[in-house]
Amino acid sequence: MIAVGEVQSGLFFSSRKSFGISLPVTSEFMNLLRSKLPNDLRDSAGNAYVFGRLFDSGYHHIGTHQSDIGGTGVVDVTKMTKKQAREIGQHEYWDKEIKNYGSKKAMDQVQSHVSKDILFIGSNKFGLGSEVYVHYNAKHQIDGLILNAGYFDFDDDE
Repeated sequence: MIAVGEVQSGLFFSSRKSFGISLPVTSEFMNLLRSKLPNDLRDSAGNAYVFGRLFDSGYHHIGTHQSDIGGTGVVDVTKMTKKQAREIGQHEYWDKEIKNYGSKKAMDQVQSHVSKDILFIGSNKFGLGSEVYVHYNAKHQIDGLILNAGYFDFDDDE
């Protein structure tokens, strides 16, 4: 199980759906999240992080998470308690200036200082939340994930 939301403020793990979105993932997709950074796409309209292959169509809008400080991310919450989630959001490391969100160096630092369960941490171009889209394979398992902040303009029926 993963949670998508603003990691830096702890908003990824909340009973309020607008603060965090929980998604069941296969061990194969979890391994992909643990081993590979997403494609970071940016233009003047916004930015998006694409996990897995970028499919031509077939994405489903799961929800939109809010953001207090312009962050987004993915956390492995499979065995996480609410207390551990709060501790991530309240960690003193977030007071430091982190450069190059989404980079391997930033991820290594965050995982070393805050939690190995943080699979990805990124920023939103305009400090807004992210729309969360998933792609399902034929077995209805997630095989693609997009955190979109204005980069993609999906049709309503995607």
